[in-house]
Amino acid sequence: YCLGAGLFSIELKTKKSNSVDAFIDELNLFGVGASWGGSYQDKAGNDGASKDVKEEQEMWTFGIYHNLAPEWLAVAEYSRAEEDWYDKEAVDERGESDIFSVGMFYLW
Repeated sequence: YCLGAGLFSIELKTKKSNSVDAFIDELNLFGVGASWGGSYQDKAGNDGASKDVKEEQEMWTFGIYHNLAPEWLAVAEYSRAEEDWYDKEAVDERGESDIFSVGMFYLW
């Protein structure tokens, strides 16, 4: 069983804005895992004068991992990513992506 977590907070002194980034990873002995990550930023100063400023990003990943042999690891994952911006127009939507991944790793 493996669990990891982190929280990062950065203050950008030049524009007086704050950004917070965090992640959580979990993998159990049965080969099932989950991961979440997020990034959130305050709008400050003249942010957005020439383009939209990103407000937040998040991504969830769920996976199944199985050793086919001691050195071969099969992987199947589903990820959901979402992002949003400050000052978006009425016709704009949140960015959303669904990602399916299947593959193998060779471990040495």
